[in-house]
Amino acid sequence: GPHFIGTPGLPRWVEAGAVSYTHLDVYKRQLRGMSSPPTPEPDTILIVDDEPSVVEVVALYLQREGFHVRTARDGAEALLALSGERPALVILDVMLPHIDGLSILRRLRQNPAGNVPVILLTARGQEVDRIAGLDLGADDYVTKPFSPAELVSRVRAVLRLSLIHI
Repeated sequence: GPHFIGTPGLPRWVEAGAVSYTHLDVYKRQLRGMSSPPTPEPDTILIVDDEPSVVEVVALYLQREGFHVRTARDGAEALLALSGERPALVILDVMLPHIDGLSILRRLRQNPAGNVPVILLTARGQEVDRIAGLDLGADDYVTKPFSPAELVSRVRAVLRLSLIHI
């Protein structure tokens, strides 16, 4: 089976990945000394893309997996959405009208509270965008055309990583 490197301070079930987000949330609250934690809300994912078909399909797949979904059609809407309630993760298209995805990512990472995980959507062959995005602090990227099921799996993987780094 897979080999898991021990993480000090986290119980075995966290390392093995055999844990729901709810369990980990409860454990994190206990670490912070809060008793009887409220039931955590499902994670909200913000999808930023100007292609309605992409937004529709990705939203459908995420909702089917139990996520809440918010959407933005361009950079201005994305910045507005991010200034409000913080999502658990942002799926961000690089090629957006007006303010491109990399500019949004740059602004997000300059903000002290801007450590929200980001998965970039890039056009195939745009290696420059992918490198720039990762250098700016993107957590992962998916190239278009992509499998919605794979994107959902990547969302889960990035969220798992962001939870372990308390």
